[in-house]
Amino acid sequence: MAGRKFLTQRELEDAMEDIINEVEYDLGTSKLDVFVKATSKDNEKLVKAAEATLAYHTVKHHQSFNSMDCATNIHRKMYQESSILKSVTCGHTKVEAIVNGVLGPSTIKAITNQISGISFIGVSTDASNHNAIKMFPILIQYFDFKKGGIQIKLIDICSSNNETSETVTDLLYSVLEKLELTTKCISFSGDNCNTNFGGINRTSQNNIFSRLTLR
Repeated sequence: MAGRKFLTQRELEDAMEDIINEVEYDLGTSKLDVFVKATSKDNEKLVKAAEATLAYHTVKHHQSFNSMDCATNIHRKMYQESSILKSVTCGHTKVEAIVNGVLGPSTIKAITNQISGISFIGVSTDASNHNAIKMFPILIQYFDFKKGGIQIKLIDICSSNNETSETVTDLLYSVLEKLELTTKCISFSGDNCNTNFGGINRTSQNNIFSRLTLR
């Protein structure tokens, strides 16, 4: 890891902005180098943008981070004329760092900006087993007429060794609190298991819904 340069959010934004401002896309031409006479600095930005794109593609299509250990080498052999790919170093460690350190935070920032003018949101989750670990994707729902209606956004994925109502409530509240959404949250949705809403008579207080209302 020593000496390896990882893409920062600011560098990604600068790289993408430079590409948008300097490159005119021509569907009849496949080589980017035709449009950009890259200096070493320009080429470095294009390399970082390419690495970010590969990281995004990996997550978008549910590929393993480990797949990037060989994918980058394959790309270099397929596109040997590309000066950008010659400098791309994008193994699984770097891809994971880009996703967790740049793309993930940037996505959350975009979501929080989108809901800054939204008064009310709902939160939902459901446990998913990954070997012995319980995974909890946490989603928010809200209405935005500018976006065409109901919006659903994934804001975090948490893990736990159990799925008690107390544990799940703590996970939900900590994520909402971190994003400063606790005062906007007015609903909780989930399936009909007792952990979420209690028994059929809804008299128990030992469930996620009841615990959230007391926060």
